[in-house]
Amino acid sequence: MRKNIIKSLRGKLILYFLILSSIPAMIIGGISYNYSKEFLQKDATDQLISTRDTKKKEIEDYFKTMKNKVSYMVQEPMTIEAMTKFKEVSADNENSIYEKYNPLFLNFINKLAYGDVLLVDDKSGKILYSAMKETDYGTSLLTGAYKNTNVAKAFEGARNSNDKDFTFVTDYEFYSPSNNKPIIGMAAPIFKGDKKIGVLVFKMGTEKIDEIVSNNNKWESLNLGKSGEVILIGQDYKSRSNTRFVSQEEDERIKSAKSAILLKEIRTKGAGAVIAGETAVDTYFDYHNIESIVAYTPVNIEHLNWAILVKIDEEESFHLVHELQRIMMIVLIFSVIGIVVFSVFIASSIAKPLIKMTNVALDIAKGDLTVEVPKEKRSDEIGILTEAISNMLEHLREQTKEIIHVANVLATSVSEITASLTQVTSGAAETSSAVSETTATVEEVKQTVHVSNEKTKNVSNSAKESLEISKIGNKATEDTLEGMYAINTQMQEIAESIIALSEQSQNISELIESVDAISEQSNILAVNASIEAAKAGEHGKGFSIVAQEIRNLAEQSKQGTKQVRNILKEIQKAANTAVMTTEKGIKFVDTGIQQASKSGEAIQKLTKNINVSAHAAIQIEASSQQQLVGMDQVVIAMEGINEASMQNVNSMKQLEKETQNLQEMGYRMKQLIEKYKV
Repeated sequence: MRKNIIKSLRGKLILYFLILSSIPAMIIGGISYNYSKEFLQKDATDQLISTRDTKKKEIEDYFKTMKNKVSYMVQEPMTIEAMTKFKEVSADNENSIYEKYNPLFLNFINKLAYGDVLLVDDKSGKILYSAMKETDYGTSLLTGAYKNTNVAKAFEGARNSNDKDFTFVTDYEFYSPSNNKPIIGMAAPIFKGDKKIGVLVFKMGTEKIDEIVSNNNKWESLNLGKSGEVILIGQDYKSRSNTRFVSQEEDERIKSAKSAILLKEIRTKGAGAVIAGETAVDTYFDYHNIESIVAYTPVNIEHLNWAILVKIDEEESFHLVHELQRIMMIVLIFSVIGIVVFSVFIASSIAKPLIKMTNVALDIAKGDLTVEVPKEKRSDEIGILTEAISNMLEHLREQTKEIIHVANVLATSVSEITASLTQVTSGAAETSSAVSETTATVEEVKQTVHVSNEKTKNVSNSAKESLEISKIGNKATEDTLEGMYAINTQMQEIAESIIALSEQSQNISELIESVDAISEQSNILAVNASIEAAKAGEHGKGFSIVAQEIRNLAEQSKQGTKQVRNILKEIQKAANTAVMTTEKGIKFVDTGIQQASKSGEAIQKLTKNINVSAHAAIQIEASSQQQLVGMDQVVIAMEGINEASMQNVNSMKQLEKETQNLQEMGYRMKQLIEKYKV
């Protein structure tokens, strides 16, 4: 029963209406939900970004203001005067100087931040003044117990600078003189004129940073819901501000200190990214292991590598999205129920008259043309359909009567056509046989022409190859001739170079003669010098040694000139031989040029004869190709005629067969028409 309902027109109409109505509703709902979801998510994300950027700017502005104030304070005449006085102070007047300047520094502390002001001697590092007089007062930041603290590092940074506007900042560190609380060191050099006389160090606590991060501990004013918070962390991933839920921490150190600064480590996905310098908004599990949306960015403070993270639980941030999803589901369910009710009503109003028309159609399908169409007083498409079926039934009755008459006439005509087609088919078969024999003869002639054309092509190709070879030979001869001319020129240049070399060798020989004569004179002078040295006795021994060395040098020069003279003789002999060989080479080159010229003339004559033969072979090939094309056309035409003849025979046979089928269909039509009641 259920299957019949689904297959019925009413069931299908209900289903179609439901689908057609539900799809737009779902699409519109889905689009609305997505747009609303994106808007709400963007609004939540924008709130995080806005809070992140605002807090970042407030913190950066605070540090900038503090640095400016410290820089301004060290340039104040009262600060310079106080630094000078404290450096000159004695035990007798120390208290009076302290009482005089202490209100100035206390006023600075109360106005700007919570902390302590130190005046430190730039030479010894001794703390000469402390507003709070903590345990570091009177110690040296260079050699004392606190020399390795961040306060000492701030002092050293300012002490090493000669810039009057310079301010050095160090990160938070637990500082034992300040009850072991986290302290930031901020220091600036104090100048009197151009001379550095000391350093002012401001020990800044955590209170002001906490006030900025938490809006004076009014977290709800940040519009971050019940789970949102702002976290400030350093490069070591430890908190630089108190978390919103510091009172709920289980760490005993945090409970005891009532502070998470430098005690709470925030190692999350966003913390790693922001310490690396990234700025983004991401969703991940926070340090409470709760899925949260976090906006993070680095904080630009000189000498510090801090970062700020603004987070809120994902469930709380997107609660409006979840609420919207629930409302959309409720609306969709009620919409589907309304669509079903409406679909049932519409389907019933359409299906009932159509069912009546279906029953009429079934009777007509059984061959009963006497059935009557029920009247429907409707002006819509169903009323028009009822009227159209009634008219169709009336026309069908009239046409059936006419078809019966036509079927009888058709049966008689088909019998006569069948007899005529049998005779035509026989004649077409005889024609096709004759065309097939003619086609075979034409094919044999085509093969003969094809063989002749192939041989003509071979002759033409051989002639073309001979022509190309002769052209290559002619070109090679011309290249050889040009090469011989070039060789002749080079040989002449070589001969001239060898002759010039021979002339230079003669000049060198003359120079060697001169050197030989000089060596001979040097030898004679050396002998004379030895004689004179012998005459001089003991005082001429040194001169005698020099004379002997000159004689040795003269002898070496003489031996060298002999060797050079022998080498030059060999060079001149080789040059003469080279000149003779070069002259013979020039003569041989001239002979080669004459022979290459004669070979070139012979190859040119051969090229002309081959060219004439090649043109004749090409003309013969073209003529043979035209004959082959003509025979191909004749063969194609005969094949077309043969194919057409075969098609005619097949068509006639098919027509004969179809006529027989038509005759059978005529008889069948007559039998079918007899079933209708008219």
